[in-house]
Amino acid sequence: MKELELYLNSMKSQGRTEATIINAKNFIQEFLTILSIDNDNIANVNLLDTDNYLYELSKRNNIDSSKKTKLQYVSGFFDYLCDRDILAKNILKRITISAPESNVT
Repeated sequence: MKELELYLNSMKSQGRTEATIINAKNFIQEFLTILSIDNDNIANVNLLDTDNYLYELSKRNNIDSSKKTKLQYVSGFFDYLCDRDILAKNILKRITISAPESNVT
């Protein structure tokens, strides 16, 4: 997905660490793969999709703090897509997971 590569490049230009960029790439790709999302249907992601994503993470034995961290990375990508008018709004901001705060840098 070209938008993901552009987002990762923007993270590099903002001085994000290599580890953060690698995590972002892995977590966002996992999200896209689980939901079978590509350039043609990313604007159609809805809350049911995110429920399915979180359910799949649970099936893969991800604990709440891991799910929260992954969701924060994907939400950052969605913010980027909103800033570029690819998405109208970031629906992931409405999702809460009760887990300790993680520090994404």
